[in-house]
Amino acid sequence: MRQTLVEDHVPFPAFNTLFVSTIEFVCGALLILGALTPIACVMLGCVMIPAITTTAIHNIKASCPFNWLAEFLYLPEVLCLVILIWLFFSGPGWISVDHLILS
Repeated sequence: MRQTLVEDHVPFPAFNTLFVSTIEFVCGALLILGALTPIACVMLGCVMIPAITTTAIHNIKASCPFNWLAEFLYLPEVLCLVILIWLFFSGPGWISVDHLILS
């Protein structure tokens, strides 16, 4: 991961490697538990957007704008971001720590 950040000219690659990995692990665990779901979605979304803009978009090789858009929408990072947005607005559901605390 550090090498990818260095190649993409992300500032402070050593710090960002640790920071992003921690955010992904902690917020991913929170989503699995259904705890602090909106906060976890926002934090992971803030990690996904730079991942899309620095790495994923540069790997798209398309001949026309329609093909570029089609390939962009098939990126796993974009799918993850869409799922996070959906989860942010729909909530964690009734089998979650959030539901147990709020009810």
